[in-house]
Order: sequence, then structure tokens, then C-alpha cells
Amino acid sequence: MKGSLSFVAGTFTTSATRVWNSRTLIEEGQQAWRLIVARRAAITAAIVFVVAMIIYLQTLLPGPEFFDTAEYQVAPYVLGNMHQTGYPLHAVVGKIFGTLVPIGSFAYRMNLMSALFLATTTALMVFLSLRYRVSPAIALAFALSF
Repeated sequence: MKGSLSFVAGTFTTSATRVWNSRTLIEEGQQAWRLIVARRAAITAAIVFVVAMIIYLQTLLPGPEFFDTAEYQVAPYVLGNMHQTGYPLHAVVGKIFGTLVPIGSFAYRMNLMSALFLATTTALMVFLSLRYRVSPAIALAFALSF
């Protein structure tokens, strides 16, 4: 029988000659805990990204707006100049994002791009805070207040 289990002198053995006793279970538990702690920053950053993205998507403007917001929504479409400084990176990345993501109007895509970048920023804030040994609660509050 494949995978049979026997109990001899306080240890469990299987037909695959794997010995399970309290020492190996404790060592495997400690190894799993070290793995969780080692990836705590990435897991926490991912959770913050999801929470921030949900919040930003719930408050996302569905279409064009007025003044500067409209300027930032329309300028990437025509690769135009937004202000005196121009923000060329926003215009080029916005044009690429707006072309590749076929969801809603171009103004909605620019708002979606901003939400995506803001959620990524909050995740990076948590990741860097935890790498600098800041308390996880403070890192979460710091990032979600952004």
C-alpha cells in the first residue's frame, strides 16, 4: 500500500521512509515562520496595493473634468504640452497606457492610470518602510494616509 503509516517508539514513519517526530515538526514550523517573516514586507505591500486600488476605483472620475484635470486627461491623447514644464513622462506613458487599455473613454483611462500609479506608490511606501524596520502598523497607517 503506497503511503502506509506506522508508529514506532514515539515517531511516525511512512513507507517513503520519512520520519515525523516532534523535532522535525518544530523545525518545519520554524522554517515556515521564517519564510512568512521574510516575505512580510511583500505580503503587506500587496495587501495595501489591493486596498488602495479598491478605494481609488470606487472614487474614480468616470469622464472628463474641468481645468487642470481636463488638461491632464487630454494632453496625452494628442501628445501635447500640459504646463510650462510639460510633464513629458506623463504624456508619453499616458499615451501608451491609453492606447493599450481599451476600457471606457480616454479620460477614464487617464484616471485609471493615475489610480494604478497611486496604488503602486502606497505599496512601495509600505515596502520601504518595512525594509527600514518601521513597525507594520505605522507603515500601514503611513501608506494608507497617502
